[in-house]
Amino acid sequence: MNSRRQPQRIPPPIDSGTEILDSGDVLEELQGDLALILWKSARSVRLWARQEPGLRPQTFSSSAYRRRNQLLESAKPDAEVAADLRIVAGVLKAEAPEGRDIAAACARIALWAEGRDALATALEFAQAAAFADPTDAALQRAVGVLARKRNEYARAETWFRQAIYVARRTRNWPIFVRGFIGVGSVHLLRGNYPAARKALLRALHAARRRGGSELVAMANHDLMVIAVRTDRPAEVARYGRAALEAYGPGHPRLPSLAHDVALSWMKRGFFAEAMRVFEAIPDDYGGPVEQLMTAAALVRAAGAAGERDVYERGWADADRLLRVSGAAQGRATAEVNMARGADSIGDLDRVREFAGRAREHALARGESETVFAAEALLESASRGARAAADAGPPERQTPRQVANLANDLAAAMLPA
Repeated sequence: MNSRRQPQRIPPPIDSGTEILDSGDVLEELQGDLALILWKSARSVRLWARQEPGLRPQTFSSSAYRRRNQLLESAKPDAEVAADLRIVAGVLKAEAPEGRDIAAACARIALWAEGRDALATALEFAQAAAFADPTDAALQRAVGVLARKRNEYARAETWFRQAIYVARRTRNWPIFVRGFIGVGSVHLLRGNYPAARKALLRALHAARRRGGSELVAMANHDLMVIAVRTDRPAEVARYGRAALEAYGPGHPRLPSLAHDVALSWMKRGFFAEAMRVFEAIPDDYGGPVEQLMTAAALVRAAGAAGERDVYERGWADADRLLRVSGAAQGRATAEVNMARGADSIGDLDRVREFAGRAREHALARGESETVFAAEALLESASRGARAAADAGPPERQTPRQVANLANDLAAAMLPA
């Protein structure tokens, strides 16, 4: 038989983690009767979906639907989720709703749970949705996205691959591309750059043929990140330029691209160009963490470029954002970048203060790389000297492709 015509077979996706009890994380994450209802609902959908359609009417006892409704009446769940829980309870009836209706209700419950930072519950209902309608590749991919958010990389990869498989069969090409981007992102998070590059090149090829400019931009963006991590400046410029052109001016993901490109330039010593790009990133880009990281990176770039006014403006913004509770995740990295900027411009008191704070916060979070960077700054400052980690590039003149890309990125983020 022609191997191209043989059906593709992949292992079933991972649908559980380290919990002892199936879906038990729901009971730990939420409280009271609502947690019990959600737990029972997710398990009911799983059991119902695993049965052959002809056997589903006999899966549950004749009183199961009545008892579930009684539990719903006593628990009084939020109005946002109550209607969907009643739809999901329909699997307990002999005449259950269509699988796609059950899946849609489970997907809405997953969104509700995610909005409350109940990611384990969200993941359980995303999986329930994917089981209820196994023909919808977008539901498979949604499970991968949530598993990745929970740092369950093995589970995430299996669901992204399931999405690719289903998308190919149903000719859902946007999800086919997003599935490969998801696989690439998981490998990127693991630090497996060759595997990430392979998946993303597959995504880019498919996006060019069938995915559209948005997906072309996303694949190029992630390939650029790999080029940054693997120190390939020519590829940084090529993929960064391609992503910029595919996104187009004013695209909401442009600030993220610009931030990644500018960080790579700081590694090479092109601080003036990085500063120009960081300055152009809108103040309302992202959440508190992204805003803090951008402000701190601007401090570092401006300090190394010797731009005192820009350095002070960036410092004021970064110092304010450090006090925002939602920015705690990026605090140690931001403080190191601020200390580096202070070191470059000769502000040794600030170096001592912020490198010390960065070391303390990084130790608490187990961020060893940041600890080492902070300690190097502290050692130099204790001798009254500069660490000189941020030296300028060896070239006398900035490469034209760097200068042009900096100008174009800044222009693309200007308000319309």
